[in-house]
This record gives sequence, C-alpha cells and structure tokens, in this order.
Amino acid sequence: MKSYNLVDRLNVNDLFRHCRAHVEIMLTTLGRPSSLIHEICIEKVDNWNLFKFSESLQLRMESLLEKKKLDQLTPEEMIDLEAIGELDRIFTHINAMVAAQDGNQ
Repeated sequence: MKSYNLVDRLNVNDLFRHCRAHVEIMLTTLGRPSSLIHEICIEKVDNWNLFKFSESLQLRMESLLEKKKLDQLTPEEMIDLEAIGELDRIFTHINAMVAAQDGNQ
C-alpha cells in the first residue's frame, strides 16, 4: 500500500478541485440542448416544413467541428458541440419522420 506525503495530497486535492469545477460546468450545461431553443427555425423545403438550425448556430457547429478536427476544443466547447449534436440528431429523426409520413399519404 502506497503512503502519500503532503505533496501527493496537495496534488490530489488540486486535481479534485479541478475535476469538480469541470463537473459543475458540465452539470449546468450538458444535456441542455433546450438552452438553444431560440436557435431553432422551421423552413419550408419542397412540401415539408423541416426543423433547421439558425444560420448562427449552423456556423457555430461548423466552427466547433473544425476545431475538433484540429484537436483544439476547450472543455466548454466540447459541451457546446455535444448539445448542438444532440439537437442535430433529434432534428434529423423528426425530419425523417415528417418525410416518411408524407410518403405514406
């Protein structure tokens, strides 16, 4: 069993505080794509009314994806990209359902 000296304990405490700060940030924003609800548009495409991102949110997503490719995302940007990605998956599913329903009529 390893014994920890004071320096090890300080490092562990610093690490704990650092992790706790990131968890608090994640808890306040992660899983809250609803905070982006003002960035949702409905656009008429052919015969369908489809859910789309506003131009500013679309540009934000593209910017974050580019930074992700370069491995330059901050923890906060990773959280933003996850929330935007969740909305994108939801919209893709809903829009596919709208198209399928129209195809069945």
